[in-house]
Amino acid sequence: MVSWHEIDIKLRGCIPWETRIPTRARQMQPPGVDHGLKTMYAIIQDGGRQFKVEEGQQLDIDYREVSSGDEVTFDHVLAYRDDDGLKVGQPMLESASVTAEVLSVSQGPKLVVQKLRRRKNSRTKKGHRQLYTRVKINKIKVG
Repeated sequence: MVSWHEIDIKLRGCIPWETRIPTRARQMQPPGVDHGLKTMYAIIQDGGRQFKVEEGQQLDIDYREVSSGDEVTFDHVLAYRDDDGLKVGQPMLESASVTAEVLSVSQGPKLVVQKLRRRKNSRTKKGHRQLYTRVKINKIKVG
């Protein structure tokens, strides 16, 4: 006699829970295998915000009056990681800097600010687009 469980499997075409193998987002690999991940990064502070940056990464920072192609240096490096390990400053690392090349100036998304005073026939609508400077991280230097 066929059980209801077997009939359900045949109708749905699925594998029963007892025989399923759990899937993983990333399979574990032996040490020493290159996963394609960059292990060198720095955490910098600019404009009251902190950014985790890697070499070759593009980043939008607050607007600065610099032309395209100029170099920008970030001296406020809070932490640095490479193959040797993590170095954390208290509060900043001495003689550490990150240099970046200015790519362009761009605008952020449009923000709409609406004010409505009910029953007063008073409405205002304003729009705002923040300016950003797009930079590409060239070098992370720790002295």
